[in-house]
Amino acid sequence: MAAVLVLVGALAGCQQTGRWNAADPVHCLTIFSLASTGAAASSDTALANDMNARMLRLVQANGGVPWLQQVTPESQRLAAELEAAPDKEFARKLLEDCMARHSA
Repeated sequence: MAAVLVLVGALAGCQQTGRWNAADPVHCLTIFSLASTGAAASSDTALANDMNARMLRLVQANGGVPWLQQVTPESQRLAAELEAAPDKEFARKLLEDCMARHSA
C-alpha cells in the first residue's frame, strides 16, 4: 500500500482548488486506476487486483460500460493532471477516502 501511496502522490495543487473529492465517482475511478497501475508496476498483484475490483464495482454502480465510455476521456485528462502534481498527503487522503466510500 505504501508504494501505491507514493505512486499516486501525484495530486498536487488539487487540494488548493478543492475540486477533487471522493464523492465524485470519476475522481475515484481515476485514482483507483493510477493506484492499480502503480501497484502492478511494483509487482503488488494483490493491491492491483483490489484496485481493479474497486474500479469494476464503481463502473457497475454507475451504469456499466456506457458510463465508462462516457467518462474515460475525462478520467484520462484527470489522470494526467494528477500525475503532474506533487502533494503526497492529499493523494493519500483522496485514495483513503475513495477506498472507504467504495469498499472492496
